[in-house]
This record gives sequence, structure tokens and C-alpha cells, in this order.
Amino acid sequence: MKAFERIFLYSVLAILFFYVFLVDNNVESQVAIQEKIRARYISIVNDEGQEVVMLSSP
Repeated sequence: MKAFERIFLYSVLAILFFYVFLVDNNVESQVAIQEKIRARYISIVNDEGQEVVMLSSP
């Protein structure tokens, strides 16, 4: 590659990297607050996979 091609390619990659990780609206670090959670059954398990808390409606 010639020097100009490298400079162009690395510049485009740097801009793309900046956009994807710092500007994009789909960033995982954004907090999403749910006002309501609806479920028929909620199960909480420990590290071994055993159910320790169970919430359900009759």
C-alpha cells in the first residue's frame, strides 16, 4: 500500500470506531428504566442452579 492509501484507510477506520463505540444510540452503557415488569412466574436461582426464590400467582 502506498502511504496515502494507509492514511486514508486508518482515518476511515478511526472515524468508524469512534462512531460505533461513542456516538451510536445503541450503546450498552445507557440505562433503561422499566416502569412495569409483567410475568406469570419469576424464579431466582443460586450459583448451583437451585431455585431459591419463586414468585407466582395462584
